[in-house]
Amino acid sequence: MVQISFGMNDWQSEDRHIARIKSRNMYAAENPFAPEGVSRYSRPSLDNYVSVGTGPIKGMWRQDGSFGGDWFVVSGNELYLVDDVDGDFTLLGSIPGTGFCEFAGNEDKVVIVRDLIAYAYDGTLSVIAMPDDQPVQTVDQIDGSFLLGIADTYRFYWMLPGESAPDPLSFASAERLPDPIVAIRVLSDEIWLIGSNSVEVWQQTGDIDAPYTRIAGRSYTDGCIDRDTVASSSYNSFPCLIWVTNNKEVVLAQGQPNKISNDSVEEVLKTATNLRAWAFRRQRSDFYVLTFDQGTFVFNISTPSWNRWDSFGYNNFRGHLGLMDRSTAYAGDSQSGNLYQLGQNAEDFGTDPIISQLGGFVPWTAKQQPCYSVNIRTNVGWTPSYTSPEQVIEVKWSDDYGLTWSEPLQLPMGAKGKYDTDISFRSLGLIKRPGRLFEISYTGLQNFRIDYATINEV
Repeated sequence: MVQISFGMNDWQSEDRHIARIKSRNMYAAENPFAPEGVSRYSRPSLDNYVSVGTGPIKGMWRQDGSFGGDWFVVSGNELYLVDDVDGDFTLLGSIPGTGFCEFAGNEDKVVIVRDLIAYAYDGTLSVIAMPDDQPVQTVDQIDGSFLLGIADTYRFYWMLPGESAPDPLSFASAERLPDPIVAIRVLSDEIWLIGSNSVEVWQQTGDIDAPYTRIAGRSYTDGCIDRDTVASSSYNSFPCLIWVTNNKEVVLAQGQPNKISNDSVEEVLKTATNLRAWAFRRQRSDFYVLTFDQGTFVFNISTPSWNRWDSFGYNNFRGHLGLMDRSTAYAGDSQSGNLYQLGQNAEDFGTDPIISQLGGFVPWTAKQQPCYSVNIRTNVGWTPSYTSPEQVIEVKWSDDYGLTWSEPLQLPMGAKGKYDTDISFRSLGLIKRPGRLFEISYTGLQNFRIDYATINEV
């Protein structure tokens, strides 16, 4: 018996002619009953919640204590306030533009930045009058004050609670390098000035005339390629930041930035366009969702691994932006004004199938030998009802690193309650050097899980 090695990442390198080993619409999470200590699960579904405006969704934000925890959503060119209890929504005004939106807020004011213009909502939507009409690149807030980074410069202004615009003298500049500030993020009680080629970490001083200062020894050389790739999340129960650097690498910053991307991710990101990201927590796992025109990478922070997610008929995952409301994750649609709750169903929107695929390789250095069987341990017997047809699992294989494939074989996964159903594919030809690449696929009406798979199990 030989166990099929699934690995932890969706991996491909066209540059090096390495075939894709898929983790498509799946993720790894802890399972003590699995031999490796983890199982692979199908991704959350996009369940219809409410439709807001014409779309697409260009920004979503909420914060406990800000406007009662209600959501601010930009759909197309319109700003909406969405009730966080029943989903009722109110049109607040227009925020014209084509870019994605960035938000920051305190108890009674929210600032939105889009296409270099800063807007404030405090019961009325208005444009913030910046000194000399300077364009605003990014915003965040700390202790009720807003920090506004100026586009193509290393300068930022602060706007105190109660102010409608920054004082012309209320500014400071990043000091270590003169690269422009791409994003400002507050992490715990630190202020991260993330530039195009460097990062500086600042702190509050308590001095009303110079309220912020750089922390000595807290400068780094991991710049940011795009403000919209920066997301706040949690790692080992402590807050962190994640973003795509100017070198098209992905870093996780907690104290200092550390690279989390691999060669395969970085190869794809070299030519990726229109990047944006968000983060969410679900079933004790934290995820960073990075969407671009060509696809979506999802990094499982809790069980470090990279996956590719997509929606039926699209290269990428339609839940391209989102937010957390207490313990529930919600996503906005890249194609419409729909908002979705991330759920546990086997279809998106109640109609579109989720195609889950997992690849694994068995290296082979001995003489060729019959592949008598492939045995897959999965969650059999969980068909939705006793009258539903049995769900089907599929396997195919390649003996030349994915250049050509066998015809797929299918087996039923057992009627409801048949938890002892055996998934054993028989008579799969000869396995020979250099080895065999397997691909397991599932598209059905139940949540899908794979614990392990073996060949020639006795």
